[in-house]
Amino acid sequence: MLKAYKFRLYPTKPQQESFIKTFGCVRFVYNKMLEERIRLYEESKLNPDAKQKRSRTSARTFFISCRNKSLTRTKSSSWRH
Repeated sequence: MLKAYKFRLYPTKPQQESFIKTFGCVRFVYNKMLEERIRLYEESKLNPDAKQKRSRTSARTFFISCRNKSLTRTKSSSWRH
Protein backbone atom coordinates (compact mmCIF):
# COMPACT_ATOMS: atom_id res chain seq x y z
CA MET A 1 0.00 0.00 0.00
CA LEU A 2 1.37 3.41 -1.00
CA LYS A 3 0.92 6.46 1.15
CA ALA A 4 1.33 10.07 0.20
CA TYR A 5 1.55 13.17 2.31
CA LYS A 6 0.91 16.71 1.18
CA PHE A 7 2.44 19.69 2.90
CA ARG A 8 1.80 23.37 2.52
CA LEU A 9 4.53 25.81 3.46
CA TYR A 10 3.93 29.37 4.54
CA PRO A 11 7.36 31.01 4.42
CA THR A 12 8.01 34.33 6.06
CA LYS A 13 8.92 37.37 3.95
CA PRO A 14 12.72 36.90 4.42
CA GLN A 15 12.36 33.21 3.52
CA GLN A 16 10.40 34.10 0.38
CA GLU A 17 13.14 36.52 -0.67
CA SER A 18 15.75 33.84 -0.03
CA PHE A 19 13.82 31.34 -2.16
CA ILE A 20 13.47 33.86 -4.98
CA LYS A 21 17.21 34.63 -4.94
CA THR A 22 18.18 30.97 -4.75
CA PHE A 23 15.91 29.85 -7.58
CA GLY A 24 16.98 32.84 -9.66
CA CYS A 25 20.63 31.84 -9.28
CA VAL A 26 19.85 28.20 -10.04
CA ARG A 27 17.97 29.22 -13.19
CA PHE A 28 20.86 31.46 -14.25
CA VAL A 29 23.45 28.70 -13.83
CA TYR A 30 21.22 26.13 -15.56
CA ASN A 31 20.72 28.42 -18.56
CA LYS A 32 24.46 29.18 -18.80
CA MET A 33 25.34 25.48 -18.74
CA LEU A 34 22.63 24.71 -21.30
CA GLU A 35 23.99 27.48 -23.52
CA GLU A 36 27.48 25.94 -23.24
CA ARG A 37 26.19 22.47 -24.06
CA ILE A 38 24.29 23.75 -27.12
CA ARG A 39 27.40 25.61 -28.28
CA LEU A 40 29.49 22.45 -28.01
CA TYR A 41 26.84 20.49 -29.89
CA GLU A 42 26.71 23.07 -32.68
CA GLU A 43 30.51 23.04 -32.94
CA SER A 44 30.53 19.26 -33.20
CA LYS A 45 28.04 19.40 -36.09
CA LEU A 46 30.36 21.73 -38.00
CA ASN A 47 33.61 19.98 -37.12
CA PRO A 48 33.73 16.13 -37.15
CA ASP A 49 36.96 16.14 -35.10
CA ALA A 50 35.22 18.04 -32.31
CA LYS A 51 32.46 15.41 -32.33
CA GLN A 52 34.97 12.62 -31.75
CA LYS A 53 36.56 14.58 -28.93
CA ARG A 54 33.14 15.30 -27.42
CA SER A 55 32.09 11.65 -27.58
CA ARG A 56 35.16 10.70 -25.53
CA THR A 57 34.26 13.27 -22.89
CA SER A 58 31.93 11.83 -20.29
CA ALA A 59 28.99 13.66 -18.78
CA ARG A 60 30.88 13.81 -15.49
CA THR A 61 33.82 15.55 -17.12
CA PHE A 62 31.44 18.01 -18.78
CA PHE A 63 29.77 18.71 -15.45
CA ILE A 64 33.10 19.29 -13.70
CA SER A 65 34.31 21.66 -16.40
CA CYS A 66 31.03 23.60 -16.32
CA ARG A 67 31.12 23.78 -12.54
CA ASN A 68 34.66 25.13 -12.59
CA LYS A 69 33.72 27.72 -15.22
CA SER A 70 30.69 28.82 -13.22
CA LEU A 71 32.75 29.13 -10.03
CA THR A 72 35.26 31.41 -11.72
CA ARG A 73 32.44 33.46 -13.25
CA THR A 74 30.59 33.90 -9.97
CA LYS A 75 33.63 35.38 -8.26
CA SER A 76 33.69 38.26 -10.73
CA SER A 77 30.00 38.58 -11.67
CA SER A 78 28.01 41.66 -10.83
CA TRP A 79 24.64 39.80 -10.72
CA ARG A 80 25.39 38.21 -7.36
CA HIS A 81 23.43 39.35 -4.32
